Amino acid sequence: MADAVAMRVFRIGGAVVLAVMSMAWWGLTTSPASAHGENDARSIAREVPVGPYTVSVWQVIGDHGTTSSAHVVVDFGTETPSAQDSVVVAVGAPETSLLPATPSLTSDGVWQTTGAVEFGDVIQVGVATDSGHWWTQSFTVPQPPGGSMPMRVLIGMTVIISAVAIVWLGRRARRAW
Repeated sequence: MADAVAMRVFRIGGAVVLAVMSMAWWGLTTSPASAHGENDARSIAREVPVGPYTVSVWQVIGDHGTTSSAHVVVDFGTETPSAQDSVVVAVGAPETSLLPATPSLTSDGVWQTTGAVEFGDVIQVGVATDSGHWWTQSFTVPQPPGGSMPMRVLIGMTVIISAVAIVWLGRRARRAW
């Protein structure tokens, strides 16, 4: 009777460990998404007036498993400046560092920077047209949610814990026989 229970525990535990390890392998081998979406963009500010426009400012984090860098996306919605106008993101103060923004190739009404901003930077969005130029209020680029531990470390810890569980279950099953 005890042998049957130990064997059942070993089989169920082995199946759970195998499932966890296969999910860890899948996490290591899949590539990150290449398009922006809710999964990799976080709102810094929504519906902020800047001159005649209303913008939403997003932080897009390109997650590569071990590092992340953020650039800024400015969503104008339906009222968007023309391609001849200028949209910039100022890091620090308007005089410190200007990151030019260009119209997005994938989304209408969206401009994005090509340079990265660091977490904790204070930014402003500026729009210049023929009729004038305007700045938004200052925003701070927030830290990413959760810890700053890279995904590879989390997956590695999962694999190690799974290996320890396999050894433990094996020893329990051998002791029961």
